[in-house]
Order: sequence, then C-alpha cells, then structure tokens
Amino acid sequence: MEMNRRIDAERLAARHYVIETRPSETTDGAPSWVAYVMELDGCIGQGQTREEAIADVRLAMIDYIETLLAFDIPVPEPQRTRTATTGAKTTVIVERIAPADEHPTNRVVQFAQSGAV
Repeated sequence: MEMNRRIDAERLAARHYVIETRPSETTDGAPSWVAYVMELDGCIGQGQTREEAIADVRLAMIDYIETLLAFDIPVPEPQRTRTATTGAKTTVIVERIAPADEHPTNRVVQFAQSGAV
C-alpha cells in the first residue's frame, strides 16, 4: 500500500505545478536559492543554485503529496498558466480558478517572474 501511495505521489507531483524561485542567503550570509510551490503551502526547497533549489523542491513535492495521501487530504490541483511575451521579456501569468463553492469574485490572477521552470 505504501509503495502504491509513493507511486501515486510521484505521478501527482509530476503535474505542472507553479514553482517560484528567489535568491536568498544562508544564516552565515552565503548566497543560496529557495524554491516554493505556489499550490502546496509550505512545500519549499533550497540549494546553492536555482537548479539545485528546483531539484530539491521537486523531491519535497513527492513527500508532501505522499503525506497528503496518507491522511486522505485532497491534493491541490496545479494552477492554470499561460505565457505572454512582449519583446525580450516573458511573463508567466498564473490564474487561480475559484473552486465551485467559492464566490466568483474571489478569483485571483497572479504574475510570476519570467524564466524557465
């Protein structure tokens, strides 16, 4: 059962979640990067480079989702995204679709920093 849950978590984590990255620094002031998954509150990865932070958060996503499945907590759906390019700048537009039980005026559109994820 646990192996099936892990496989399900890996499959679900492979969906197109929005990962936001930011430069940061360690407690001793060394440069580092932090990666967040917008839909998975508290799911964070870190690394010395942006790529390491993304790889770390992808592993954390699997553990996070596996824990949700273990406690029968619904796994959040990935947000819808679209890309708008103007000149040399690309902007990823992240749209959170309000659940059916939420008032439609609560729909939120967020703008993520450009860059490949």
